[in-house]
Amino acid sequence: MRYFEENNGLKLRAITGTRSVLLAFDADLETRKGLRGFSIRRTEYLKKPDGETVTSVKWLQSSKVFKTVEPKPKEKINGRFKIFRTDKHPIQKFFWSDYGAVPSTDYQYEVFPAYGPVNNLQLDRHRMIELKIRTEDEDDGKHGIWFNRGAIASQHYARQFGNVPPSEDEVLDINNIKTRWLSRGLLEACIAYIKSAKKREWLHACLYEFTYQPIIDAFDDAAKRGVNVRIIYHATEANKKAIGGKLAGTGVLIERTRPTIPHNKFIIHSSKSRKPLAVWTGSTNITMSGFLGQSNVGHLFRDPTLAGRYQKYWDLLATNPAGASVKNGNKTISPQPKEVVESGSLTPIFCARDDLAMLYWYGNRILDARDLVMFTVAFTVSPVLIPVLAQKRDCLRMLVMESRPPADLIAAFTKNGRDPMLTTSYGAVLGKKKIVITLPDGKRATKTIDIEDFPLGEWFWKEEHTRESGNVFFIHTKYLMIDPLSDDPLICTGSANFSKNSLQNNDENMVLIRGDTRVADIYLTEFLRLHEHFYFRDAANSRAGKGKDAEGAFLEETNDWTENDFSPGTYLNSRREMFFRDAPSSWREQAQGRDPTESINIALQQALEDKRKSAAKRRQPREAEHSVSSLL
Repeated sequence: MRYFEENNGLKLRAITGTRSVLLAFDADLETRKGLRGFSIRRTEYLKKPDGETVTSVKWLQSSKVFKTVEPKPKEKINGRFKIFRTDKHPIQKFFWSDYGAVPSTDYQYEVFPAYGPVNNLQLDRHRMIELKIRTEDEDDGKHGIWFNRGAIASQHYARQFGNVPPSEDEVLDINNIKTRWLSRGLLEACIAYIKSAKKREWLHACLYEFTYQPIIDAFDDAAKRGVNVRIIYHATEANKKAIGGKLAGTGVLIERTRPTIPHNKFIIHSSKSRKPLAVWTGSTNITMSGFLGQSNVGHLFRDPTLAGRYQKYWDLLATNPAGASVKNGNKTISPQPKEVVESGSLTPIFCARDDLAMLYWYGNRILDARDLVMFTVAFTVSPVLIPVLAQKRDCLRMLVMESRPPADLIAAFTKNGRDPMLTTSYGAVLGKKKIVITLPDGKRATKTIDIEDFPLGEWFWKEEHTRESGNVFFIHTKYLMIDPLSDDPLICTGSANFSKNSLQNNDENMVLIRGDTRVADIYLTEFLRLHEHFYFRDAANSRAGKGKDAEGAFLEETNDWTENDFSPGTYLNSRREMFFRDAPSSWREQAQGRDPTESINIALQQALEDKRKSAAKRRQPREAEHSVSSLL
């Protein structure tokens, strides 16, 4: 849901997700004169199970303070951190999010511009904006969407649970308070979906990693109560060990052994007559880390047509076919989409595929975006997508990545100078930094070390992510959003990593969702939650590593803090303006003018070039290879 109000030079835009509420501000020149920031008071109208409404009023908390008023903000009182409120220490940003919201709940926000001396702020009621909003349902009967916490290292965790990680017993207990806090509804929703299947109905699943006991138990319980459970799973020793003696019975478990990475994670629910009803998909592996650690999404589509397409894909994979058979089958089940998919449509993309046409399709949509691109990257950015993301233009492109962009990606993004319209946030471990070291053999490598006397050490930062090696620990979602603020957004979400291997070698599934603003709002608010969280982590580490942590704790008292947000050509200015355009344009106008065969032709040309290079490499004399290696 999207809301807008203005009053005497102040504007407020609100976009609600399920558990996050985005608040964007704008102000005219007169309102900005002497502005100290924004003070926000929230009223929550929470309905109890008996129907009674409980009202709660509070000022939102401040993350920064005025140094004149609070010179030691990180000093503890009786062993606890101080809590500051925005009526005394306002928000000095034109963009803010409330992450403490509850789904399907009514709220009222009162936004006051604050003026006057910092030790005696005056809240301007003449310009105050009052806005009533409602958060989205997690499941509206068409789309059910759940994002887990994806950020265990936080002040909130430390305040509630101390600097103590959840135990093995706790993460196996779906009712444990730590588990529920980390899951944020994702685990509960998946189990509820499995439990919803009735006797003699069907559950067909394709699962890559399948080791988390609460979900294994839910499937096992379903089978025991008479549900026809069929699970295609990656036949690894870890998965087999976790399953143990459960899910016994003829045909229940089907081993997938052909591709190196059978990366699917979807569950189809069908009627007793095997008529597909719904499908659960997304990025979440059936592991403890999938639900409670790395960032993930579970997306439930209550759409029989889409579920039917998934059932055909499941049937294709059930015989454990080789890659060629899968690719041929997918040509019929999941053909290459048109450049402009139908409005209101749900278009599945199944892998493996013959070519990279879909990767170029995604690249074209990035180029088509008019206002905003949001992209999560679990590994690295495909070489196909780098030039389209790096192309300088008046469109904000925001990336959330698993780790710091490698040097070659940074070089590609800054080849023609740094573009303020391209911004990247990435996973970072609080209190740690990476340094380059020289090994005994003279080679260089990176090593993670502690930042001495890290001031945020009281946060819970001892994550599994601090391991020196491993796979994905922070950003595991795989989605791309094109113009999500428009009235015709495009959301591409699923299990695939927008890469060559993902398209041509793996079992994967994605869904292209066009024109659903509710889905776009939920994904957008969650994207910004993680973008801001990990941007802060990196900034905190950087300041602490330079011994300048204190600078990041204080609000501006002397200079005009609003100046950067109104400087043309800057990221902050563009972000502010983006929320207040009267009629945001959309990607479809540009896409409609494209040749529908363009993506396929480019992909075929790339495939031929790859084949040519591969053949040339095989023909290269062995002596030449040795001579080259001796130079490295």
